[in-house]
Amino acid sequence: MLPKKESEAFQITVLASLITLVISMLILVVVILFNHEITELLDNPSITPWLYFIPISVLLSGLYQVLNYWHNRHKRYPNIARNRIIQSGVTSLSQLGFGGYAHSAGLIVGPLIGQTVALVGFIKVFITRDFSRHKVKRLEVRALAKRYSQFPLIGLPTVLTNTAANQAPIVLLGVIFSASSVGFYYLTQRVLQAPVTLISGSVLDVFKQRASEDYKRNGHCKEIFKKTFFLLLLMATLPSLILYLFIEDLFVFVFGEVWREAGVYAKLLMPAVFLKFIANPLSFITYI
Repeated sequence: MLPKKESEAFQITVLASLITLVISMLILVVVILFNHEITELLDNPSITPWLYFIPISVLLSGLYQVLNYWHNRHKRYPNIARNRIIQSGVTSLSQLGFGGYAHSAGLIVGPLIGQTVALVGFIKVFITRDFSRHKVKRLEVRALAKRYSQFPLIGLPTVLTNTAANQAPIVLLGVIFSASSVGFYYLTQRVLQAPVTLISGSVLDVFKQRASEDYKRNGHCKEIFKKTFFLLLLMATLPSLILYLFIEDLFVFVFGEVWREAGVYAKLLMPAVFLKFIANPLSFITYI
């Protein structure tokens, strides 16, 4: 998003794709060499075959993010939005299809199929519109890797902290309480995450592109930052208040009485979701 020159942005796209490929291969090696030790440590031998899906998922999601940034740079918002909807739809249909005979398989394979379809869509546009106009330059890729080396140093601790914060409740609920508590929390998280992913994510796509351009042109991006903040605040406040009052009954209405506890979880998590909805797009300012 940040380079002024198109050629530099292309080389960074190549660099990020190579990094994703290398990390995926390293994870695959770890899974092959230490599969038994990992399952013993987790005291769950049934996950042995599923560990091999981790490097595949890392590769797919990593390449998807790289190309999402590239298309965002070129203001291809309809393509990005359509791709996101297709990914969500294919994931849900795949989970339903696999759920008929292997519920756990659907939860794992479904998102992978959705990621694959979405990535293929991005690659197709990238090859037909962009790839032939550029050449990979190894020396330039190395120079840019050195120039942008601060990005992982700044970003990695933040990403690890966010990931740990998101996953810790699932682990802790399973250890301290029961599997049913994990199920309630997981459903709550999926339902509440949907608007954050779709709406806040779409705002993020526009904000990344506009803020990057403003910074390159003016040396700051105060106006778009303030405008986006107030837009997100306006979009989130009233729906959050209404949901906070009625979300428990809404869960019962949609999923049935047995899921009332998930509605209680949702009510407790609403303030965090409200803040996440606003903070997610604006956090990109750190990178700029």
